[in-house]
Amino acid sequence: MNAITRTMEGQRIQLGSLGHISRYSMSMVIMVMMLLISAFSIVYAKDLERRLFIQYQDQQQQRNSAIVEWNKLLLEQGAWSSQLRIQKMAGDELGMIVPRAGDIVLISEDS
Repeated sequence: MNAITRTMEGQRIQLGSLGHISRYSMSMVIMVMMLLISAFSIVYAKDLERRLFIQYQDQQQQRNSAIVEWNKLLLEQGAWSSQLRIQKMAGDELGMIVPRAGDIVLISEDS
């Protein structure tokens, strides 16, 4: 055996009713625990990343749907506010007509 192994085996820790545990065994237990904590942390981080990415995709889809709906509303607004439609509604509902050139009278400020 080499010197390090003899040194680690020679140093024992008294743990009450658990008996004697060498520093080497204790360090191995700590390393295994750290390995398990690290593995669970990686699994948790990957799961969180997947959930956040799914949420991101859902929000992107909602944004795209909102853009499509906004564009449809803009088209509808353009159709409802066209000059021809307004003239037709003014004639049909209010009885208004476009005056002929001879019916237009200009009033100046001087008179």
